[in-house]
Amino acid sequence: MEKSIDESTNSDNKCVRKIDWNKIDTNEYERKLSHKLDSELQNLDLESLDNFIDNLCEIVTDTARELVPSKQNSGSRTRRKGRVWPPHIVDIIRKEKHCFWKWKQAGQPKSKDNKYFKELKQTKKDLRSAQRQLEASKRQDNLINIMELRETDQKQFYKLIKRQRDHNYISTSVLRYNDKIFSDSIAICETWADYFQELSTPFDNEFFDNSYKQLVEDDVKILQDLFNTNKEPLEFLSEDVVGKCIMSFKNGKAADEQGITIEHLKYGGQPVIKIIVKLVNFIFQHINLPSNLKSGICYPVFKNGGKPREMPNSYRKITVTSTIGKVVEKLHLSKNVNIIKDKQSRLQKGFTVGECPSVAALILTELKAEAKKLKKQLIITFSDAQKAFDIVWHSGLMREMYKGGMTGDNWLLFNEWYKNLESSVMWQSIKSKPVHEFQGVRQGGVWSPTAYKVFINTLLKTFEMNGLGAHLGSIYCGIPTVADDVTLISNNPYEMQTMLNVLSDYANKHRYIISSQKSCTLQYGTTHLGIDHDVNSKYGVKDCVPNRIQTARKTVYALMGAGLHGLNGLNPKVSMHLVKIYVLPRLLYGLDSIILSVSDMKLLSVYYTKLLKQIQHLPERTSTSAVYLLLGQIPVEAELHKRMLNFFGNIIRNHGSVERDVAIRQLAVMPRDSNSWFVKIVDLTEQYGLPSPHDLINVPPGKIEWKNIVRKSISSYWIDLLKSDVKSKSSLKFLNVNNITQGKTHNVWDSCGTEPFTSTMASIKAKIMCGTYTLQHDRAKFDRSLHLYCQYVWTLYGSGRTNSACKLCGKGSEDIKHFLLYCEKLRDIQEYFLNIILVKLYDYVDMEVYNEILSSEDLQLKVIIDCSSFEFLDESIISNIECVSRGYCYRLHQRRASLLQIT
Repeated sequence: MEKSIDESTNSDNKCVRKIDWNKIDTNEYERKLSHKLDSELQNLDLESLDNFIDNLCEIVTDTARELVPSKQNSGSRTRRKGRVWPPHIVDIIRKEKHCFWKWKQAGQPKSKDNKYFKELKQTKKDLRSAQRQLEASKRQDNLINIMELRETDQKQFYKLIKRQRDHNYISTSVLRYNDKIFSDSIAICETWADYFQELSTPFDNEFFDNSYKQLVEDDVKILQDLFNTNKEPLEFLSEDVVGKCIMSFKNGKAADEQGITIEHLKYGGQPVIKIIVKLVNFIFQHINLPSNLKSGICYPVFKNGGKPREMPNSYRKITVTSTIGKVVEKLHLSKNVNIIKDKQSRLQKGFTVGECPSVAALILTELKAEAKKLKKQLIITFSDAQKAFDIVWHSGLMREMYKGGMTGDNWLLFNEWYKNLESSVMWQSIKSKPVHEFQGVRQGGVWSPTAYKVFINTLLKTFEMNGLGAHLGSIYCGIPTVADDVTLISNNPYEMQTMLNVLSDYANKHRYIISSQKSCTLQYGTTHLGIDHDVNSKYGVKDCVPNRIQTARKTVYALMGAGLHGLNGLNPKVSMHLVKIYVLPRLLYGLDSIILSVSDMKLLSVYYTKLLKQIQHLPERTSTSAVYLLLGQIPVEAELHKRMLNFFGNIIRNHGSVERDVAIRQLAVMPRDSNSWFVKIVDLTEQYGLPSPHDLINVPPGKIEWKNIVRKSISSYWIDLLKSDVKSKSSLKFLNVNNITQGKTHNVWDSCGTEPFTSTMASIKAKIMCGTYTLQHDRAKFDRSLHLYCQYVWTLYGSGRTNSACKLCGKGSEDIKHFLLYCEKLRDIQEYFLNIILVKLYDYVDMEVYNEILSSEDLQLKVIIDCSSFEFLDESIISNIECVSRGYCYRLHQRRASLLQIT
């Protein structure tokens, strides 16, 4: 069923074209604004405040639009529909249409011998072939662009990656609401407005405390009268403060309802700052917020997680508020942030400067270790408010703000923000009717996260002051919280029931509902802060690593469109950069705050090593050490250790925090065989030769200093370990790793440049370096090893053993020396490329060294396979030889494969 909609509600909707500020003369923009603002915005009073802001927005947007280059400004012209093909494909299309016309005129014969039918089939084949070649060419161009931008323009590099990624997001074509189905875009947009209106309207529940509601509303009225009578004016702001506030916002965000972005204000310079200062001080003086600063555009954003796309509950309401309003909000918040932080619970770890949400998971890890040590039971309840931000009770919020220390005009201005709020839904470029917001704090508003923390702060303080919940020694740790995710932890079931009663009472008084789907007492399959917990395994997180691997694998699949695959993809050097930026953070998310078992660490290592082999197109049997060193990387275990030690550094620098108190206590009392995370930190500092945590906690190093110490210690430890492993293996005797450091790729990948085909050629040489390029000698060796275990097979069925002789020339065993230097069937390629290499060496090295290389087969192999082992060669000559030897190995491989296929 579809909804009947008055289409006039969308008549004022217009799509705002995003401005490319890199193509605008910002100095001219500032100059023009200065002239216009001085002449047109002189008077400011309460009656004209809305008009003042409308005029300001119009002047700012019009001035920016005037300076947009003509090519960008010509977006309003009618564009040709359909795909535009290049001329050579257009010619083939015309030919195909002509052949189709002739075939049709001939009576549409379908005999394979008919000339018209054959012509039509052939032209269709030619057209498909040309189209496929065009697509392949575009893919190649994209890969080349990505690799070039990696070195020259990081911003454009990430923009191109984002464009190539498979986002797998499709807007729903139907929406189910109130047992009705809507499929028309306008109907869906208005249905969203109805849904959000219902969400923004206070509701009643049989368990809500209405007497408390009346009491709070009376208190709010008294506070309003009190502060209006006894004025506590807000301090006026200077141009310097407002300028810094504007510059603190991030660029590239969506435009608001008036088409304003933060760039309009940033590039406006001093003229805009003067106007904003005048406006903000006027608002602070009169406690009057115009409606156009409080309006917004809200977007339904799909939550993912396997939720049905057609259900409104599967979406999150994100509001794009007024850009100028955000500046006013942030300036107001800056006056209160310290007051609020001083009264905030120590166990609130969400949306707080200097606090890390992972600490909540770490506290849970330590409580589990303590319970195991003392053989106590540990009861954990995860609670989550249903639609937490969307149903915040405004009167209750105002009262909590007063309890949090906000008074006078400060409180009145905050109260003003939540009067007569309106927003419209934007869906597929359609704008809905206004939604009146009578409850909730906007997700997207500057004040919203802090406001929600204040809203539930009394609940946390109640638990804390009464000591309800678990303790680590004398340190209260009963309610680690991240925003609306409140975790209740206790060693006593009766105490846990009391905590649940307090939580329920607070929810009923403050008129919100605890989500039954997200709230539960710890059981198998429970997720907290993205970490999956259970009650049966040793560390209680046995499903965490498999789930992190699954998430990382999905991320890799999403990046395949950007070239993150082995053969015919990006240079492994660039692929590794993508892995470190996109894949590794998702793979290790949350693992730095828990203890992993040996089997979990092995799972991580196997997946990560396999991924690095795949992006280098190396076989499974390739040495793990060689795989890491070719890319200049350390194992995933080391990456996790690095994160854990950096996390420890954050903890010990956060003076006065609960986690620092826990660190001091656990390091003092926990035995070395316990499951404590801090004991693991002691083991890591000993493993990497770092200062003892007991010393560090007294004199914490600076953030950058500590990160550099950790990075250097862990890198040198693992790189040295990997190098020694490579040098101990005879199959890797031609791989030079002496010059490898973390972050520096081997020359085999470093010299590939931006051409995708060179990476394909280099993968053959990389296999030869790693001893995994299979020749007849290797097959025979494997067969001999198998023979030791299967002698009875040879007795029953004959020897069947593989001969190591070269199948191309039949002379000698086909090992790497024979393949690169002596095979007669490959002689022309060998002589051609080897002469080029020797000429390059002749021009560079002295005659004695040159003659020594000529007389030694092993030295010639070293030059061909990995010339970086010669320390007297500089980087330029190494790079030149690398390019020639790459073609050398690939041409030999190509010829050998071709001949074996023929024979």
